[in-house]
Amino acid sequence: MITAFDHTILHALNAHVGQSPGFDAIIVMFQRNPLLKGAPLVMPLLFAWFTTLGDVAARLRRRQLVFAGFCAMMVALTIARIIANLAPYRVRPILDPSLHLTLPGGLTPENGSHWSAFPSDHAAVWFALAAIIWLLDRRCGLLAMLFAALLGLMRVYVAFHSPSDIIVGGLIGIAAVITLTRAAPRAVLYRLVEPVELRWPGLFYTGLFLLAYQVTTMFTETRWLARLLLDLLTGDGVAAFPAD
Repeated sequence: MITAFDHTILHALNAHVGQSPGFDAIIVMFQRNPLLKGAPLVMPLLFAWFTTLGDVAARLRRRQLVFAGFCAMMVALTIARIIANLAPYRVRPILDPSLHLTLPGGLTPENGSHWSAFPSDHAAVWFALAAIIWLLDRRCGLLAMLFAALLGLMRVYVAFHSPSDIIVGGLIGIAAVITLTRAAPRAVLYRLVEPVELRWPGLFYTGLFLLAYQVTTMFTETRWLARLLLDLLTGDGVAAFPAD
């Protein structure tokens, strides 16, 4: 159900759709290109993992934060999906004809009808990654938070989400990172993976690359495969590949 708060912001932003085709094209490009959305938030974390800056204690802290942060991001994504599946279904604004929204050129509303919009799992991931960067470096973290907020605003602009979808998803991501990156849990989590890195570095870094790739693409392929498997098991037909 769209709240009055959501309704007001959605229509305020939608009033600008179509006024500048070039601007709309940039927004649509961001929605269709995972590299533009995910890479700016993933690359600083890979840099923090591999850089040799600082002493041994500083390098250990960075790696603990990065690994615990990635675990927290996965937890946030899982929580967001559980809520979306268990809470009352919320239709995406782009699919709600009663809102009478104008769609940016190049976007069509046919995809995403089976995904509840609340809360935004995109926002949960983006703000979780931004929160990890914040813990590593305050200035870079501020830029990351602003970028995550901009990405969320874009999702509202193209009517993929309502503002409350983005806000709640973002809070889930930040809360998960704050919880799991405290000194005790992050040390425990890192001790679980450190022996794997030391004994099987090839396997470990192959997995790290795959994880970074999936985070960058917002697990699009993984989510589609999971949905396809579920549809095959339940006999609901084959799921369309999620374009967003």
